[in-house]
Amino acid sequence: MKVNQFNLGKEWLEKKKSLAELQAEFDELDAKLKEFMFSTGLKTIEVDKNVIELQVNARRSFDATALKDMISASVFNKITKPTVDTALIDAAVKLGTIKPDVVEQVTKKTEYKQLRVK
Repeated sequence: MKVNQFNLGKEWLEKKKSLAELQAEFDELDAKLKEFMFSTGLKTIEVDKNVIELQVNARRSFDATALKDMISASVFNKITKPTVDTALIDAAVKLGTIKPDVVEQVTKKTEYKQLRVK
């Protein structure tokens, strides 16, 4: 069976647009339902043997600078992770601060497929 690239591409674009519209509608409805349940104190809603449950969670973030001054250096090193900022390492290579071959030795690349609309 021969694949018609134009039709396949056209169908992909149509579905992508539909998905974006549906996602926007869902996001709006999701926000309304969360606010309704939260403001009324409702914890669950049962619909067709499915239970929608409102959970109120909290994300934690830490002030590493303040923490570093409050605990020992060894403990701080044990509970933090160094990371490399891609934009900053690229800038350092461009400025000549780091040699490109050094970056090549420590870089792991993972390929992935992606479609973009231009």
